[in-house]
Amino acid sequence: MRLFKNKKGLDYSAWMIIVVFIVIIYLFVVIYSKLDVFDVSIGDQEACLMNSYYEGDKILLFVDQSAKFSVYRALGEWGKNGASLPDKFPFFKLSNTPYWFKDNIKYYKDANFYESFEFYFKNNLKKYLEKYPDYFLDIDYEIAVTDDKILGVPLKPVLLPVVLSPEKKEKYGELISEFMEKFGVFGTGIYALRPSFSLDINTHISDVELVAKKVDIVIECMKSSDVSECIEPFQSKDGLFWNYFTYDNENTVVFDVILENINNPYDEEMFHLIFALENAG
Repeated sequence: MRLFKNKKGLDYSAWMIIVVFIVIIYLFVVIYSKLDVFDVSIGDQEACLMNSYYEGDKILLFVDQSAKFSVYRALGEWGKNGASLPDKFPFFKLSNTPYWFKDNIKYYKDANFYESFEFYFKNNLKKYLEKYPDYFLDIDYEIAVTDDKILGVPLKPVLLPVVLSPEKKEKYGELISEFMEKFGVFGTGIYALRPSFSLDINTHISDVELVAKKVDIVIECMKSSDVSECIEPFQSKDGLFWNYFTYDNENTVVFDVILENINNPYDEEMFHLIFALENAG
């Protein structure tokens, strides 16, 4: 109480109050400026992160469905091209069909049917991924194909931006530009995911190999017998239905072997394995 009874003490107390008041105002200004990044709404950045996770789930689902569609598109193209890689076999130009046998060379003997199927599968998968609406999914996959499974592992991740709200995009344009320059995307961060897939599906490559074994017999048979007689022992067996078209002037037979146990669930189209054999008879 002695301090307040003394005039100097009163002056000192007044100055202390003024200084404390100024310090409080200064601290308020500093803290408010630091909190300015949260001027849109509480939880805004968390919502942006959740949106990125949601977008990632959409991509995973899109890739998985695209892979399923690609299997049957690939089977159709693969079969119509004689289960061969493009330009790998000589072509019978009248029907644009690859020769499996010509000039006494059995081209199918050296064919890797798993490799050729993978080629058509990857091509179709890429076409589907290009249709994704929001991002260009330029993903190159390492593919493993077996008789009953297809595995796909991306060689690089997909980078998704953790996107700012529209208000913050406008306010922090400089930061956004830096991210675009460095990562090619905008936002406050990057969400990386690798959309792998595993399909339990019968590729029927073993059925094509079975046809190849029967073709060995057909080639030898055609040297002395009519084509219809040569395929008769195999007709409608092992789920195979043999059709053929003869081109006598070209000394060529084009086969269309239908695998009856393959049904495309999306358009119910049968699988056709088409190839040409030069008639050595």
